[in-house]
Amino acid sequence: MKQGNGQPTVYRVSQLGPVKQALRDDYLRARGEGTGKQYLAAVQHIYQRLRQDPHGFGEPKFNLPAMQMVVHVAIHRPLVVVFGIHEKEPLVVIRSVRYLD
Repeated sequence: MKQGNGQPTVYRVSQLGPVKQALRDDYLRARGEGTGKQYLAAVQHIYQRLRQDPHGFGEPKFNLPAMQMVVHVAIHRPLVVVFGIHEKEPLVVIRSVRYLD
């Protein structure tokens, strides 16, 4: 985790438009299957990791030089999340989230 003035860096997390809808749809599916609480706990864990330590979460897969981002893939059951970490700003962008069956 990067430090700034003795304080840990908190990353701003945003998501592409389809991610919000996918999270809603998948939550409804999980709730219907009786696993809604576990699903929400996984989402909360993922967002916490992305805000506090995105570089330590998942595996780096490729660079997007024009956007100055490194794209990572992480699994926190029941979700797979693909996200980019900006190389210079404390910013994480969630590109996709997939619900594992």
